[in-house]
Amino acid sequence: LLLGGMKICAGDAAEPYSLSDGNRHSIWLEADSETALQAIYARFQQGDCKVLSELENTFWGSGYAKVEDTFGIQWERNWQP
Repeated sequence: LLLGGMKICAGDAAEPYSLSDGNRHSIWLEADSETALQAIYARFQQGDCKVLSELENTFWGSGYAKVEDTFGIQWERNWQP
C-alpha cells in the first residue's frame, strides 16, 4: 500500500515458525526520507512501545528499526537512501 510518500507492507508468520504472541504478523513502513523515519521512530517511542531493534544504519545500506506496540504488533521501519 502507498500512503503519501511511504510504502506499507504487512505479513504473517511463515513455516516453519509456530505462531505465538508477537509473531502472528508484522507491519513494514518504508519511509520516503531519513527525517521521516526518525520522526516515526520517535512517535513509537512516545507511545510506550517496546524497542526490539534501535534505529541504526544497516549492512544493507538503509536506516532500520523495529518495535512492538502495546497490542503486540511488530512494526519494522526502513529508509533506503
